[in-house]
Amino acid sequence: TYVSTRVTIGRHCHLNTGSSICHEVVLGDFVTVSPKGLICGRSRIGDLTFIGANATVIEDVDVAGNSTIGAGSTVLHSLASSGTYVGTPAKLIRG
Repeated sequence: TYVSTRVTIGRHCHLNTGSSICHEVVLGDFVTVSPKGLICGRSRIGDLTFIGANATVIEDVDVAGNSTIGAGSTVLHSLASSGTYVGTPAKLIRG
């Protein structure tokens, strides 16, 4: 697991094996990043969000709280509403 500089990690977060949290990322409370999950620089992940295995959140993206990002998905744009997102690019399948 790699955590870069100026990262803010909320309460009770879980960073699994091989996950990477890049510069200036903000993780809300109760965020889980699964094995090999990647959160790129300056992204913000809301409270109670689950990032699946091998999922990627690119730079400068906001992910709404109480969301699930499926395994292997890539988040290319900010996700303003809570829900379950899968695919590349990640699309809402359940809101």
